Amino acid sequence: MPKHRLVWLTIVDQDTSPLETQLSGLDYELEVVLLPESEQTAQAVRGGDAVVSVGVPLRTEVLDQAQRLQAILSQGHGFDHIDIDDATERGIMVVNTPGFCTEEVSNHALALLLACTRQIVSLDRRMRNGEWTPDLWGRIDPIPPLVGQVLGLVSFGGIARVFARKARALGLKVIAYDPYIPPWIAQEYRIELVPDLNELARRSDFVSTHVPSAAATRGMLGEDFFGAMKRSAFFVNTGRGKTVDEAALIAALREGEIAGAGLDVFEVEPLSSDSPLMEMENVVLTPHSAGLSDAIWNRGATIMGQEAARIFRGEWPMSLANPKVRDRLAPRRPATNG
Repeated sequence: MPKHRLVWLTIVDQDTSPLETQLSGLDYELEVVLLPESEQTAQAVRGGDAVVSVGVPLRTEVLDQAQRLQAILSQGHGFDHIDIDDATERGIMVVNTPGFCTEEVSNHALALLLACTRQIVSLDRRMRNGEWTPDLWGRIDPIPPLVGQVLGLVSFGGIARVFARKARALGLKVIAYDPYIPPWIAQEYRIELVPDLNELARRSDFVSTHVPSAAATRGMLGEDFFGAMKRSAFFVNTGRGKTVDEAALIAALREGEIAGAGLDVFEVEPLSSDSPLMEMENVVLTPHSAGLSDAIWNRGATIMGQEAARIFRGEWPMSLANPKVRDRLAPRRPATNG
């Protein structure tokens, strides 16, 4: 009987060979389960030493069934689909894969910014509707330049840092609000840290938020924030929908408090077909797809395989999302690259 059992829970059919390559030489068995239902999820994790989650929620009712679970490995930057506090209380390590889609998400944020300011979707729609007439240029909403405009980043983690580099190449000045970032990081990326969200809102021509979802960040961007933004400013969200008060955003868009928005994430997903956002000409919508590319699946599986190998060898993982769990576990060896 294999020493370790690894359960791969997924909502998409994915090649497991990159993960298995990283586990070569270890005594383990891999079970891949395509699971959309929570009851099936609870049954699948029973008896697993480690669980890989690709978009499958792991809440308390599922963890109740985990008889010997050591670790949850989540493919993605965020881990809001996992009850991380409960996992910590149970002594279960939660591991994410930061960096596996950093380029993709930063590219998507830039694409939404450009689509908004250049009115790509609106102009495409009008052209298809036969509105390309001699007077069209006079009927197009103002198109601001990029050079010299201010991009405000809410949170300055890995994705925001890559986005800042790309934005600066287009001539944008970048400011950011993140109380956890030391000043030398700002100097390295040649951006300005601002002391509060209100100042960022007031000064920015574009706002892009990259805040992770947590109890402390839920609805942190709301009526006051949008009210402080310029009427000519655009709002972009490729982070997490629950960090934004969606009703306040909709009101700001309706009342012209901001010029428009590019949104990849929403408070409730999938976005309801009767959401007011669906009808707004000044909003560009994508279906939580910012992290997608042909390369991410193998990249994510490789990282998860490396982390699973570390755990099975008795090491700490490289990316431990709940470091407080260390206090509940026996000592482990430092992570290695081998």
